Amino acid sequence: YRMLPQLISLQPDHGFAGGGSTLTINGYAFGDEYSRVEVRVGNNNCANAVFVTSNTLECTLPRGVPGTSVPVTVKVDGANSPAPNTLMFQYDAPPALTLLTPDQGPLSGGGLLEIEGSGFGNFTDGWAMSTPMVLVGNKLCTNPIITDETHIVCTVPAGAACGSVPLRVYLDGIQASNTLNYTYGQPAFTAITPNTGLPAGGYSVSIAGDFLGTPGQTRVAVRIGTQYCATPVLVSAEEIICTMPAGTGSNLPVTVYLNGQATVTGLSFSYVIPQPVVIGVSPAQGPATGGTTITLSGSNLDSGTASVTIGGSPCAVQSQTQNQIVCMTGSGNPGVQPLSVTLLGRRSVPRPFEYTGALPLDGLFRGSSVRESGSLQ
Repeated sequence: YRMLPQLISLQPDHGFAGGGSTLTINGYAFGDEYSRVEVRVGNNNCANAVFVTSNTLECTLPRGVPGTSVPVTVKVDGANSPAPNTLMFQYDAPPALTLLTPDQGPLSGGGLLEIEGSGFGNFTDGWAMSTPMVLVGNKLCTNPIITDETHIVCTVPAGAACGSVPLRVYLDGIQASNTLNYTYGQPAFTAITPNTGLPAGGYSVSIAGDFLGTPGQTRVAVRIGTQYCATPVLVSAEEIICTMPAGTGSNLPVTVYLNGQATVTGLSFSYVIPQPVVIGVSPAQGPATGGTTITLSGSNLDSGTASVTIGGSPCAVQSQTQNQIVCMTGSGNPGVQPLSVTLLGRRSVPRPFEYTGALPLDGLFRGSSVRESGSLQ
């Protein structure tokens, strides 16, 4: 009398419907190393069945129908495991898709796409054993890689036309239970902020739009007129930032390059020199002999090197910020004189400054020169 093979457990007791992973059957009366061993999973042979010990067999799982449970039977030297002793193996549900990142991109394709979901095949020692295939519309997403049990990455192909297309995933021929939509679009631009600035450059601008690409993957360049914007960065599929170059001119066209492809944005930028504004002079008077330190307060006082005159006589600039200039008066004609600030050829509206006292006699000729200059203000 020979005992029939008896089954105790399966490791694992469920798995990917594409098959290909190792199934371990635990039990007893599995014969010896010379025994002929057969394992069936449902109606299919479990390939490469081998004797490990009298209590353990191993084989390679066949393909199955996703979501079904099938019996596992063993035959050792022609003797079947008894029917009441059958164990069940559960084929997992098909892969399911939950999220695309990003879910849109330029018609030219080329960006990296991450697909999140579940049921992405077999893993052995952390390595994916299944082969993925991803279709975006009717085109293959190139270089698909299963990075872990819940993520696949691939490179988006160029689209046939703007609009949404279904994304489908197959693992070893098993199709995911659902699709997700990926949207193709042409790069479009809506605004540059700010759209005016000082000729010196050095400040940031933001260019807004849609379908601009994928941060970290899409190469970006920005040209303002004939000058290139420094350190351009694609912040998102909707925004580019860069640092303005020095320049001059109005309504200069803004051109954006995405992966070397030039796009006329329809946007423009103007370099402007704002008029300096003086709203306060402190003190508002000083001796005609000069030597008084005065503080001018206002706005737009730092767009260039400032020149300050009082009735045509220079006031030597000692410090300069956006809202304040400090200068020291020279000698001038007694009386109220116009004080103005000139920056890059633009002059402020004059403010009054009073020279008090009289010039010394040896300054009369200088005074007449100042008076003549002041009469031109």
